[in-house]
Amino acid sequence: MSFAGKSVAVTGAASGIGLAAARLLAQRESENSPKSHVLTTALDVRDSAQVDSWIKTSTDKLGPLYGAANVAGVAEKQLSGDPLDAADWDHIIGTNLTGVMHCVRAQARNASSEGASIVNVSSIVGLTAVAGVGLAYTVSKHGVVGLTRRIAQHLAPKNIRVNCVAPAVVSTPLTEKTLKDHQVPENLMSDMQRLAKPEEVASVIAFLLSQETSFVTGSTYPVDGGYLY
Repeated sequence: MSFAGKSVAVTGAASGIGLAAARLLAQRESENSPKSHVLTTALDVRDSAQVDSWIKTSTDKLGPLYGAANVAGVAEKQLSGDPLDAADWDHIIGTNLTGVMHCVRAQARNASSEGASIVNVSSIVGLTAVAGVGLAYTVSKHGVVGLTRRIAQHLAPKNIRVNCVAPAVVSTPLTEKTLKDHQVPENLMSDMQRLAKPEEVASVIAFLLSQETSFVTGSTYPVDGGYLY
């Protein structure tokens, strides 16, 4: 699944799933193109003007978008199902849901005339409600699934595919600290009795971005190790 000569945008690439996805896509491009380029930008996806500027600058330098992975997201500081105050709610919904909308909108407007593929990142809690997971986070991830399905319908006539991945708990420094602080054993996170690796989620993102899934849109792919929800 080569991405040689293709422009792909990734948010949340500073760490975790986003970093793994950016590395994998860059690796697959460089395997077949000696002139691959990487452009990095500090970005707050809650700010639509920043998102629009980022995509415009990127496409001006690298060409129209072939694909995009919208990975940037935040979670509550506390593992709690209690309602949050307005500031926390706005921050989480603004980043995880409204931020994805800002990105999809800008990406679709700057997509290749030949078509493009966009992958959003939700969560297993976007498919169910898990006791102990924060309210705003759960709502935001449900919203990403709904956004993906509806915008996929809207963009299908333009040959722009939009899909979603829904990971279980992924092994990142932040996740591991949270689990340790709350004494949650890793073997309870999935039937495979371990956490997902960022690279395992990145591989599914790359698959959905590729032409291997050219007739797949509006779908949500769990990457959950058999998590029973």
